[in-house]
Amino acid sequence: MKISTYLLISVALLILIGCSGDDDDSPDFPPELLEVKAELETRYDQMNADLLTRVNFFAQVGIDTAEVRNHLAELYEATDFVTNFAHVDSEGILQLIEPEQYYGSQGADISDQDHVIEAFSIREPVLSNVFTAVEGYRAVVCIHPIVLDEQILGTLNALFLPEELLGQIIIPLTEGEDIEIWAMENTGYILFDEDSEEIGLNLFSDPLYEDFPELLEAGNLIATEMEGETPILFSNPAP
Repeated sequence: MKISTYLLISVALLILIGCSGDDDDSPDFPPELLEVKAELETRYDQMNADLLTRVNFFAQVGIDTAEVRNHLAELYEATDFVTNFAHVDSEGILQLIEPEQYYGSQGADISDQDHVIEAFSIREPVLSNVFTAVEGYRAVVCIHPIVLDEQILGTLNALFLPEELLGQIIIPLTEGEDIEIWAMENTGYILFDEDSEEIGLNLFSDPLYEDFPELLEAGNLIATEMEGETPILFSNPAP
């Protein structure tokens, strides 16, 4: 096992900052971490802006199936990290999905998913934690409700794999460098690690991490603090 200095990110927190548009850069953070944060915000903000444009359009004109599908296809072509875009109707049914490979999930009832319930309740954009999507894989979804005359017409959703988005940003920054950037959700779910076998494990519950108290301590700080640092050297667990 090698000894490494880890830069730890609560990515769920970073994504929410990106969604709100807040500028919370800290000069005390290492430059690589700030680069990851800035690039995450840039990509995520652009996706949210594109979704909001379509939501506002349908909030004004109403839902037309052919028009919605065209917009979903355009959204998919405009991003390189979203696996699919979908329209969910006012009953929580996945009505339309793009691209075509996910048509088999159309008609699925997702009304009982916590993030869907929350989006319908607060009528504001919602970002989920990692969950098992009806498409058959673990992902994160960003949901934008469509509201017309105080009635919800449904939502536009963007489903993506956090490890792919993070990998696109982190790997070019750290390849060949004496640094690792490791990312987790505030639930302890590991979103990105240079060791792909650790992606999807839970820091707080997986036996792999029981013998690494410094890592567990750092993880608890990530889950509870808005920002900070853990200047600790510790071993990198290997399965």
